[in-house]
Amino acid sequence: MHHSQEFDDLLNKGNTSSDVYADSAYRSAEIEQKLKARGFRSRIHKRGRRHHPLSEAETEANHRKSKVQARTEHVFGALPLWLSWRCETTDEARMTRSHHGRG
Repeated sequence: MHHSQEFDDLLNKGNTSSDVYADSAYRSAEIEQKLKARGFRSRIHKRGRRHHPLSEAETEANHRKSKVQARTEHVFGALPLWLSWRCETTDEARMTRSHHGRG
């Protein structure tokens, strides 16, 4: 299942913000309507089309949205690295304990 199909499951009022940031792949009239009906503000990137490029204002707006979105994605991008480091150090501690007869 493509992650865009799980979009609805991620929307809940338990979030601390009503702003929804996403790539342009998530933009559709249906999603925009759902967000508005459920009280969310769309911060989804706009996408240019053939012979209809984005205006300068739309490009700048996408850039501002990207700054916020990137901060969130960097956290999730670093999570696997942190988890792998945590597993390695835990395994090393276990090996050290068992090597010294403390297991």
